[in-house]
Amino acid sequence: MVLPKLQSLCIFAKLFKIILSKYNMKKTLLFAALALTTLATNAQVVNDSVTLTTNEVWYRLSDGNETAQPRNNWDLGLETNSFGVSVLFNNAGGNAVYEIPGGAPADFLTLDTTGIGTWTQLYNSDTSWSNGALNHASATYGWGEYNVISHNVEGSVVFIIKYTNNTYKKFFIEKVDNTTPGNYFYSIISANLDNSGGDTATVVKQAYNTKNFVYYSFVTQSIIDREPVSTDWDLFFTKYYGEVMGQMYPLTGTLHNKGVTIAQADGLADPANYVDYTVHPFLTAINTIGSDWKSFSGSAYVIVNDRVYFVHAKDNHIYKMIFTGYTGGALSKSNFSKEDLGAAVGINTIDNSVTSMALCPNPSNGSNVTLVFSAETMNVAPLVTLMDMQGRTVKQFAAETAVAGALNQVNLETGSIANGIYLVSLQINGSIITKKLIINN
Repeated sequence: MVLPKLQSLCIFAKLFKIILSKYNMKKTLLFAALALTTLATNAQVVNDSVTLTTNEVWYRLSDGNETAQPRNNWDLGLETNSFGVSVLFNNAGGNAVYEIPGGAPADFLTLDTTGIGTWTQLYNSDTSWSNGALNHASATYGWGEYNVISHNVEGSVVFIIKYTNNTYKKFFIEKVDNTTPGNYFYSIISANLDNSGGDTATVVKQAYNTKNFVYYSFVTQSIIDREPVSTDWDLFFTKYYGEVMGQMYPLTGTLHNKGVTIAQADGLADPANYVDYTVHPFLTAINTIGSDWKSFSGSAYVIVNDRVYFVHAKDNHIYKMIFTGYTGGALSKSNFSKEDLGAAVGINTIDNSVTSMALCPNPSNGSNVTLVFSAETMNVAPLVTLMDMQGRTVKQFAAETAVAGALNQVNLETGSIANGIYLVSLQINGSIITKKLIINN
């Protein structure tokens, strides 16, 4: 009898549909996780390694492709996106960069190393590509100030490089010129301490906008195109400086690309068979892998043996990584296994990227103040709130036109607001930055 069987199947289908309708999204994600667990049992484990020697290496997880470049062939890394202002410095081998306290571009010819022993060395952030060493100097954007009329960032700080061979170079970023769309450029002025060897370099951003950064060498006075296209790599094996017990310390480890997020799972009894990435937050901090998967015992490197990293890569797949060994010294070789767990399903990203913010002019001298800010990612439109000193909201609005990875500007009308001291807060992805604003119209 076929009919009763069909009726039974229909009844079962209806019951199954009712049951499914009772489940919320978390239960659905649980089913997805269970499915992933089943699929992952068939995933192929690939053992690989990256050796640095005198290089640094960009690595693609999908096929193990490596792009290697000498670690010491550049001085500055210049962010290439349209309104990016991040400037990296190459600390390779112990080279150091300092802001000359109180030094201004107008005094460039008279500035030297007098007092350098008391100056603060500058380092790249190891959590965000948007905060290079030069962005940690004293101006609003570290090396310069935003001009609300030209929309350029103009240099206001002079720097000194001390190379490991005890030679020096002084320089400043004259400006990032955002006047002509398609022809945004950096202008960099440099010289030796005695003002010999003077040079003005122009680096056009759009010529390299498929990369995160383009590089410049003061030694060769040349532009260095050294990165792979930003869509073609996930991990960056390198030597960098990071904070260890309150001190900046040279580390060898792994950073990750913009747009890549990573979850870290610790305390696992069976790391080799663990694949449940959906229960772990995926982080944007570029040092999520970093260097702490290994430690030196005094005679050998010890690897953390209960940890797994899940990498949400540029191809939208999740890759499971387990570091299995490290050889220090001249090799700097990292060993690891990787598994492709398939397309990403049900991940939770916690955005801990760093946001910059400035108010121009401050104090105000008219009816409008420009809020300038940037953030690597934006899940929703940033929320701008103007408050009095008692915390009462005076104005609040969403910056609907803001773009991630760009230098955004928002007009804050202050003509109808009484003179005084106020607070302006910017909320992006759950993080809030607040700055004081003096209104003096």
